[in-house]
Amino acid sequence: MQPRVHSIPYLSGIAARNAELSPDGNWVAYITMDWKLWRSRPDGSSRLQLTFPPLAAARPHWSPDSKKIAFRGDLIGSNKIYLISPEGGSPEPVTSEPYVDYPCWSADGKSLIYTWDTRIPFSDKNLIAQVDLKSRKVSALPGSQGMNAESFSPDGRYMAAYTTDHTKLMLFQVRNHRWTELAHGNSLYGMHWSRDGKYIYFQDLASGLDQPVFRVRLSDGKSDPVVNLKQFARADVMNYSLAGLMPDGSLLVSFVLGRGDVYALDVDFPH
Repeated sequence: MQPRVHSIPYLSGIAARNAELSPDGNWVAYITMDWKLWRSRPDGSSRLQLTFPPLAAARPHWSPDSKKIAFRGDLIGSNKIYLISPEGGSPEPVTSEPYVDYPCWSADGKSLIYTWDTRIPFSDKNLIAQVDLKSRKVSALPGSQGMNAESFSPDGRYMAAYTTDHTKLMLFQVRNHRWTELAHGNSLYGMHWSRDGKYIYFQDLASGLDQPVFRVRLSDGKSDPVVNLKQFARADVMNYSLAGLMPDGSLLVSFVLGRGDVYALDVDFPH
């Protein structure tokens, strides 16, 4: 028996990608189709444009205290990781390397993790770097070659990453610098921790036409399907992608309806 799925529109129909809800649940950061970073209330009100050309923005991520947004900013010939206040202002570059991607925050908000050197897609020359935001010292995570940074667990004990070919979900134990494979698939996308840190939600974009979302349990690696494309019962949904989790545990997804609309999904899990 598949769970029932109820979709609730967010952002008032604004076409968006890379949407992420702030940890306090009050704001959404997202990228419009022209690669500008905006923030607004979840209902689409109080919109504020945060970046402007020639800078092209992607992959926004909120700091744990909801006071900063990290994002990848692209200019001709290079890109960097930037910080900006959700109230606006000038983006502040925090990396000097020319080819970086996938910024994510440490659990304490004192450093940023990112993928360094993405000039050669699917290459094992990528590695995961960490920059201390106070000292700006950069260090490489041991054993992180060939991986893309994704996100830390709420308690900061683990960091999750994908291999650069997006076929394996890897778990990094911060204390002993140990990597383990937690899940695998065909084209893994999105990676979001449950609030209690017991599960990671992810999507497999190449697991058939249904593009299912799964959740994997850290304690034993058991992976269960959560939702798939067939369950939306909407003829206008061409595609969808996992965007995050709401404070109540419901899924935040982006529907492709000839444009990108963002919805929250209330999933009733069968018992």
